[in-house]
Amino acid sequence: LLDLVADLRASTPTDAAKKVVPDVGEELERVQQLRDRALRTVRGLLDREERGLAHALGRPAMERPQRLVDEREAEVDALIGRSRRVLGHLLDRADSEL
Repeated sequence: LLDLVADLRASTPTDAAKKVVPDVGEELERVQQLRDRALRTVRGLLDREERGLAHALGRPAMERPQRLVDEREAEVDALIGRSRRVLGHLLDRADSEL
């Protein structure tokens, strides 16, 4: 820090101190700007995530998730019934051939 002070030209020690010490008002303004920027960034991220969540929740599968399970259950039941009928026919044919 002393090297920086030595390189500055100042008419008085007070002038030198003013050039070295940051202005409180400017620093407070900079902090406020950074705070505002961080707030905008966080809000933007939250908005984007909220839109993504709304999009995901708007999908048909999310409107009634049990419907998908019910549909698959009906398909499995139908396949089981079909398998039993086919197996029954095969057994009947085999029995009649004996």
